[in-house]
Amino acid sequence: MIVRATWKGGKTFVAEGDGLSPVEMEWGEGKKRFSPMDLLLSALAGCTGIDIVDILQKMRERVSRVEVTAEGERREEHPRIWRKIVVKYDVYGRGLSAEKVEKAVHLSAEKYCSVSAMLRDDVKITHTFTVHEE
Repeated sequence: MIVRATWKGGKTFVAEGDGLSPVEMEWGEGKKRFSPMDLLLSALAGCTGIDIVDILQKMRERVSRVEVTAEGERREEHPRIWRKIVVKYDVYGRGLSAEKVEKAVHLSAEKYCSVSAMLRDDVKITHTFTVHEE
């Protein structure tokens, strides 16, 4: 995979690669687009969310919706990396097993999510989940 980020002026870059839709990034006060660090937090939420859906479906759970919220805290000094991230899962479905949801969260965090694996040595990541009956 090759990705190219091109400066478009001001505080905006556009990332493009391999026929994928371009992604605009921005930094600084008053930004209206995700910054690269925002995208990293989003990548964690998306990566683990994909895992949760896939794992629960393989467990034959009747999952209808998954919302993943990733809330991060960055260091004050440079480089301003993520220090702590809390990943919260809201899992919706019919007759879902809390034990299976917990297992799916654990498997994603410890085995399957590539973004989580890249961050875990340098960032304290915690996970919580809530099961919602629909």
